[in-house]
Amino acid sequence: MKFFYTLLLVLVSLSVISQTPAVMTSQPNLTYTENFTDILNWSFNPNNDGTFVSGIGSVPWKGVAANGTTPIPSGPVITLASTYFSFSYFGGVQRDSLNRALILLTPGTTDNTNSTGIDLNLDFTGVDAGTLSFSYQMIRNSTGDRKSSVRVYASTDGIVFNEITAAQVLNITNNVTNFGTILNVALPASFNNAPKAIIRFYAHNGSGGAAGSRPKISIDNVKVTALSTTPCTAPTAQPTGLIFSNISDKAITGSFTAANPASDNYLVIQSKNPALSALPVNGTTYVAGDNIGDGTVVTTTAATTFTATGLSASTTYYFFVFATNRICAGGPSLLQYYTINYDCCYQFGTACMYYTRKYCNRTIL
Repeated sequence: MKFFYTLLLVLVSLSVISQTPAVMTSQPNLTYTENFTDILNWSFNPNNDGTFVSGIGSVPWKGVAANGTTPIPSGPVITLASTYFSFSYFGGVQRDSLNRALILLTPGTTDNTNSTGIDLNLDFTGVDAGTLSFSYQMIRNSTGDRKSSVRVYASTDGIVFNEITAAQVLNITNNVTNFGTILNVALPASFNNAPKAIIRFYAHNGSGGAAGSRPKISIDNVKVTALSTTPCTAPTAQPTGLIFSNISDKAITGSFTAANPASDNYLVIQSKNPALSALPVNGTTYVAGDNIGDGTVVTTTAATTFTATGLSASTTYYFFVFATNRICAGGPSLLQYYTINYDCCYQFGTACMYYTRKYCNRTIL
C-alpha cells in the first residue's frame, strides 16, 4: 500500500509540473513565440490529461479531452480528444513531420459535427494583453472537397470561452491550396494582468463540399505579445566600446558594451554621413530597413552585437547606437543625444588611426 501511494504522488506531481503557463514578463521583448521546430519530440503525458512531458516549447501547451457533442462550433465543446497525437485520417491533433507544425483534423460527412482543439496557456500578470499572430495551411487529406474551419477562443477560467472573431479561418476546402497568416489580432482586455489566460486553437468540420475527406489544417509561427503598464523613461546612459570584426566587402559585425544603467533595447543605425540628418523619435517603433533621415536601421534588439550587410566596397559607413527602452507603456523611449565618446577606428588600407568621436565609423574595403 505504501508503494501505491508513493507512485500516485509521483504521477500527480508530474502532471502539475508538465503544464506551466508561459510568463509573458519573462519573454524577450514581452513576446512569446513558438515555431514547433522540436514538435517531433513533444510527448503527451501517458495519463492522458493533455499535458506534455517532453519537447522544447511544449510546456505551456495542453490538449483537451472530449467533453460533449453540441453545439459546434463552440469553444468549450470538444468531440475529438487532443490529449494524444493521432495520425493518418484519425481526427484530433497531429504533428507535421515535414514542415514542423501542429495539425488539427476534424473528419465527418455532416457539417459542424466534430471539433478538436489545443490550448496555449499564458500568464499576463503585471502586463496588458497585446496581439496574436499565427500562420495556417491546408494539408491535403486523401480525396474530396469537404471543408474545415479554424477558430480561436479566449478564456481566463477554462470554462467560459469567447471567440476572437478576427482570427477566424473559415471553410478551407480539402485539396485546394490555401495558406496565410493571421497578423496582430488584438487579444481581449480580460487577459490584462490575468495569471491564467488560455488561447484555444479550435478546429471543426466546416460548411460545404460535396464528398470525400476534410482537410488537415496546420498551425505554425505562433506569436503573442504583451504590453507593459510601466510608463516609459529614457535611458540615462549610452552603450560604450563599439568595435568591429568580420569585415568583408559587403558586411561588417559590430559589438559594444551594454549601457550602465541598463536599457532593454538598442537601436543601431548606419549612414554614409558622419552625422544623421534626423534623429529617431520617441514613441515610434522602428524595424530593420527603416529610414531615419539619411540613415538606415540595422537592428533594434536587446543584443549587444549586430551585423550590417549589403554594403558597398571602398565606402565609409558610420554607425550610431542608441540606448532605448521599449518594454514600457508609451515606448519606445530613447536617449536621443550622445553622452559617451567612442574610440573609433577609421581604416586606411593597413594603417589605422584612432579618433575620439560621438559616433563610430569604419571604411569597408
